[in-house]
Amino acid sequence: MLRKVTPLTAVLIAASLMLCLVFVLSSSQQISAQAAPAVPDAPGSISGIVTNELGEPLAGIEVQLFFSNPDFASPLRTLTTDSNGFYRATVLPTGAYQIRYRDLSGLYAQTFYPNALTLESAAPVAVAGNDVAGVNVVLGRAGVIEGRLSRTGNGYIGYSEVAALVQLAGQWQRAASVWIEAAGVYSLTGLQPGVYAVCAFNQYAAAGGGPSVNEASVCYDDIVSSIDNSHPVTVTQGMTTTGIDLTLGVTGDSAAIGGIVRSSAGAALPDVVVMLYRRDIIGSYSTMAMTTTSAAGEYSFRGLRRGTYTLFFRDTVGPNLAAYLGGVSDPGMATPITVDRFEQHLDVDVTLGLGGLVSGRITVLGDTPPEWAFVSLQNVNIPWSYYYSFFPTYDRSTGAYRVPGVPPGIYRVAVEARLNGMSFSGYYGHTGWVDPELITTITVTQGAHLDNINVDLGQGVFDGAISGRVLAGGTALAGARVSLYPANNTLRPIVEIAADAEGSYRFGGLTDGGYVVGFSDPMGRYATSFYSNTVAPSLATRLGISYGAQMTDVNAALQPGGVLMGRILLNNNAPANGYGVQVWYVNDSLYSPLAMMTQRSVTDAAGIYRIAGLPPGEYRVCAGPLFRGEWFTIGCYGGPPQYGDPMRASNVRVQAEATTQDVDIFLGDAFPEQAFLPVIDR
Repeated sequence: MLRKVTPLTAVLIAASLMLCLVFVLSSSQQISAQAAPAVPDAPGSISGIVTNELGEPLAGIEVQLFFSNPDFASPLRTLTTDSNGFYRATVLPTGAYQIRYRDLSGLYAQTFYPNALTLESAAPVAVAGNDVAGVNVVLGRAGVIEGRLSRTGNGYIGYSEVAALVQLAGQWQRAASVWIEAAGVYSLTGLQPGVYAVCAFNQYAAAGGGPSVNEASVCYDDIVSSIDNSHPVTVTQGMTTTGIDLTLGVTGDSAAIGGIVRSSAGAALPDVVVMLYRRDIIGSYSTMAMTTTSAAGEYSFRGLRRGTYTLFFRDTVGPNLAAYLGGVSDPGMATPITVDRFEQHLDVDVTLGLGGLVSGRITVLGDTPPEWAFVSLQNVNIPWSYYYSFFPTYDRSTGAYRVPGVPPGIYRVAVEARLNGMSFSGYYGHTGWVDPELITTITVTQGAHLDNINVDLGQGVFDGAISGRVLAGGTALAGARVSLYPANNTLRPIVEIAADAEGSYRFGGLTDGGYVVGFSDPMGRYATSFYSNTVAPSLATRLGISYGAQMTDVNAALQPGGVLMGRILLNNNAPANGYGVQVWYVNDSLYSPLAMMTQRSVTDAAGIYRIAGLPPGEYRVCAGPLFRGEWFTIGCYGGPPQYGDPMRASNVRVQAEATTQDVDIFLGDAFPEQAFLPVIDR
């Protein structure tokens, strides 16, 4: 029923609606006013303008942002100013940033915000979810330093860095640098006016060098001792300073250390290796250079920068004892030598103590020298875990080894070796494992040469064996294929052999390790089996061989198997020729419900595949192209289109002495109707 509305009622209703609207709007404004905090321009940005000294905007200037972190010197972002000299780096996470401005044409000088010479001295710009605007810079005209990098003699140069350095906050920092290959002309562009040290950094330059910023190889002009002593190079705005040449390997203001190495009898020792070590700021020594004494026993290291050094000496062929300077074996106890600019310490003569010499031959099974061998001597009066090598030499062509400079004492001789990818180990006087307390020892005395300390390895290593019989239907299966797999790779057999007329087989010459044995019928009538009586290698019993164990009665009783057949199709039902087909056995294992089978097939020109010798049961079938001998699955029977995961496929039943046909798989991308339905549903 409709109710009549009088004019008075209409007026009252309209007034009520207006009051409600005013209330709602008023409430809305109050709520908005309470919920309007300042929202930052997350995640943040940095913007500014680049101009020249006349205030003109500079287009095409490279702007690079770095994290304000001395351990991360690579640019985070690189952008370029537009025609108005404007740049803006957006989507910046919260952090502090340092900025470099560089004119790639070299007309204007490089600078770091706000007007710093180096990255380390640049002021960080803080971003915390907001837009930091007005990060402006003014670029002045650049100066240039040019010169040539070369090397004395014919030594190797390789890549070298040439840098213009400034000293700020008590340390040398790179204002600009360039890398060049071998000898040649360098050019340091984009430099601000000022005074610089120009140095080259090259790890092959001198004996006492390293590539850190405070360890230049050479500085202008022929300064080796320290960057602090380099000749200053002045750069003028808009000008090129030329002739700043650098020569690697010069002696310059460097120091030298040298002397003569003698035996305890006073004879000069040739061919002694001398190693130079330099002490760092925390007192540890690091290797700097190596040389060999001449026929007169002389050695020298030149081109050294100032610092503290020590030396290590070792006789490579004779009985003389290796030692650090001062006759000690600990570098921390070695005698130090401190040198300054131009100092020549060429009287550091040493006398090496007299020890013994041990030599012999290493073989594997009495005849073959190993490809690699290492001999170490164990002092019986020191805990057995401590070994001393005394720098042995080994000749892989003959198996001869030599251990020079052995301190007097009683030793066990231990050998580690490799041959044909296998590792061998053993002791002098023993052909196999022996209790460490029963190992034969040798006694080394001063001046003694113990020869014919021969070590033969491999005895018993190849004595392991696995053997058994293969039966089928209760009788011997002559010609049965028996496959031996390593336990860690059951898809690639180590070797396959055929059983004899009695069904017997034997794998000999086995080394320590785990193995899996598989049995199959070459005719495909009987199902492939793995010891003991399992269908797939991943489910098989692992056989462990150690200390030459002989495992017999590893037998198999094969049962009749089934056959799986089908076609692999591509777009327009074209046959997939040469595609690989793999199958997985469906088992009730919670952790491994699918076991990959070793039986595989490759499709013929009609796309047909056939897999025989399958134990009765449920299977998943997948296929894909072969690539360089590897198998890839890109589709499975009854699974989603172009999805090569057998876990998503449908089961296929195989019965003994029967052929399961029409297990077809479509691998194209133009899907025909019902292409993925199991055959029974089509």
